[in-house]
Amino acid sequence: MNHHKDACAGGIGHIARAGQAPQHPWQKTVVEHEAWRRVVCERLDEAAAEEAVGQVRDAVARLVGLWGRTTDVADTWLAEHGDIWRPTGSESRMRRGIATMLYDSASAPTGRDGDRQPPGLSLTEAALLVAGPFLYTAFGTQFAHLARDIRPWTLVDGAPGATADCGFADRGAFDRYCAGHLALMDRERRARQRGRDAEARAIAWWLARQWLLRLPATRGAVRRSGLAGLERLPDGPEFEPELVREVLSPDRLWQLVELIGLDLEQWQPCEQDTVAAQRAAEHTVDWEMVGTLLTVAHHMSVDPMLLSSLVAEHLGVSAPWTASPSAPHWGR
Repeated sequence: MNHHKDACAGGIGHIARAGQAPQHPWQKTVVEHEAWRRVVCERLDEAAAEEAVGQVRDAVARLVGLWGRTTDVADTWLAEHGDIWRPTGSESRMRRGIATMLYDSASAPTGRDGDRQPPGLSLTEAALLVAGPFLYTAFGTQFAHLARDIRPWTLVDGAPGATADCGFADRGAFDRYCAGHLALMDRERRARQRGRDAEARAIAWWLARQWLLRLPATRGAVRRSGLAGLERLPDGPEFEPELVREVLSPDRLWQLVELIGLDLEQWQPCEQDTVAAQRAAEHTVDWEMVGTLLTVAHHMSVDPMLLSSLVAEHLGVSAPWTASPSAPHWGR
């Protein structure tokens, strides 16, 4: 028998435990996500299905909370150093996009009689769809923060020497990348000459982020940076159940990272994989579906780094682009 579980019925009070840091705001959003309502546990009875969903939901909430705290620290530093392209807020827009797509698909007629049946998600599919947007924001914040030693907020003033590096990239390589984008370098120079230092920094950050996102070593640096779950799952009672450790394995989370910044035509979905094989909770992951939903939601979220370079080129002109990931607008 299939069991669709409303995983949000119990609220989030049970997630906080003695000795843990206060909950991050992201955690409440995780618990209330539409995807948990779509979970189908085909081999479990109702009580076992409810327990399985609860275990995985609590672990995802805890993991996302850890990402949130790491992201907050890095985001504050980046804001202070003029990075207006931070992905903060895109996770909320991605979440809404995924929830809308799931809701709309539940409203689509199925079957010959036109009955409307909600589509089912496996437990791991739900976990990945819930965690993915937050991982995207954490990754997009972390890789820029990790590059701080090469001073990516400036193209000229106070730039370190070509040999300066941040452990996975060097300043000389960044300067060579910038030399291939003369129009943006010209905009940055004009902004500095007019005393519009914030715009000059924004252009430098645009170039740095575009370069870093395409640098093969960047993803590995983020993986080694201590971002929770990418090398190993954190300690804590939420991560002790064997099912949780399989659903949220570092290799599976890393497959989400490999999707970041890609178009659908660039991505080759992996073979369908099986979780908890030969046990009562056995289920599969449709990576084509998961990847498609996350990629479409990411492009719909107006992540600044997915926009055309024309956005950055408008900085340094008389009617600059005032970029705010939550509310971009034109201004003078």
